[in-house]
Amino acid sequence: MRVETPVSSPSELKEAVTKALEAKATDVCDLKEKLRESELARKSSENEAAKLKLRADQLSDDYATLAQEKKDLQDELDKKNALLGREQGRRANLEKKLEDAQTESLEKLGQLEDLKDALNGEKELRHKNEDKLDEQIFMYKTTLEVRDNELMNEIAKAKNIAEEAKKKDEEHIKFRHGMTERHRMNENFLKNLVNKGLDKVKDLELKLASAEAQCDILKPEMDKLKGENDRLNKDLDAARKEANKAEKEKDKFEKLYTDENAECRTLQDDLIKLKLTDKLDLIDLDHAAFHQWSWPPTRTHKRSKQQ
Repeated sequence: MRVETPVSSPSELKEAVTKALEAKATDVCDLKEKLRESELARKSSENEAAKLKLRADQLSDDYATLAQEKKDLQDELDKKNALLGREQGRRANLEKKLEDAQTESLEKLGQLEDLKDALNGEKELRHKNEDKLDEQIFMYKTTLEVRDNELMNEIAKAKNIAEEAKKKDEEHIKFRHGMTERHRMNENFLKNLVNKGLDKVKDLELKLASAEAQCDILKPEMDKLKGENDRLNKDLDAARKEANKAEKEKDKFEKLYTDENAECRTLQDDLIKLKLTDKLDLIDLDHAAFHQWSWPPTRTHKRSKQQ
């Protein structure tokens, strides 16, 4: 059976179509808004899932790291336990070595004191020899200066006499032709005077040569004293070298004591950090209890040990 729809006018039909289109457009906008919200929700879910995955990876890495650290700590603890056993044996050996080193150091210090005493004796002997040498040199110089002054004075006097005789001889030559017998006698007197002056000069020259010979005689004695002084200087240098060697040995033993004591204290600190004090007997490293003697030992201590 055919149902006939009443035919509307074109304006009514247009209005109905317009309303239908507007309703469709509103539905499309709502669907687009829902689609956009759904897309945002999907992206937010994906971001949250990525964050959760990253957090899970981090927790997995942290767990692996903690497991490795636990294994490392256990290995370190095993090593420390083994090291403690070795160090205990090593400490016993070091105590023995330290005791031997202290004994040897006491002997070295005794030798050093003996060397110092010998060095002081050598110094006193050297000072005495130097004073003796200075005194002899001063006396020798004084004697030479006195003799030199005397010789110079005598030579000056002889030169003055010779100059006076020369002047008189020149005057005599000027009046040679008119000289009388008295003048000839004076001429002979002047000649004799000149000859005496020359003889005096020769005598003074001989005295000067004698003084120089005396200097040559005293020179070997001075060389001998200088050689003795050089020998004393060499002995003094040798004693200084021995003293320096003994000082180096003492410094060596002091450094050995300091290094070993520091290692033992470091080991004790490590064991305390690992909280093993309730399981192990830690070594008492107190300086006063560890050593019965002071360092470095004194001469008084050395004498008490020898007694």
